[in-house]
Amino acid sequence: MGPCFIIPGEATPKMQVVSITRENIEEFLLDGFEWLTLEIDYVQPCIALVCETRAVSICRSVRITSKAHEAGLETLNPFRGRGYAAAVVAGWAMEVRKLGSIPLYSTSWENLASQKVARKLALSLYGVNFIII
Repeated sequence: MGPCFIIPGEATPKMQVVSITRENIEEFLLDGFEWLTLEIDYVQPCIALVCETRAVSICRSVRITSKAHEAGLETLNPFRGRGYAAAVVAGWAMEVRKLGSIPLYSTSWENLASQKVARKLALSLYGVNFIII
């Protein structure tokens, strides 16, 4: 269970991010994100922050409808706490909006780092998700 957010149109990356696609994925070192090669066609847009040639933080679409995309965010442990996650989420949201869709972000109550990303980007709370077991 946790909060769900809409990413506002004002969210812009504060660092340089890149789009990863089937066409350019070979240009990047995916150490820690090896699974992305198999999923790249299904998680577009996919935005990364790259250090040298290594992708260190990635935000991609993990749930897609005709009206909205939900963010899936991962940052490699040694690169956390540097603002990379907020940059890739903002870059991803810009690309989702270009598609005419609404960018959404959700997290769990326990994931304090993810909630910090939401605060940093001033995301708008629209609801809470819950799981029935």
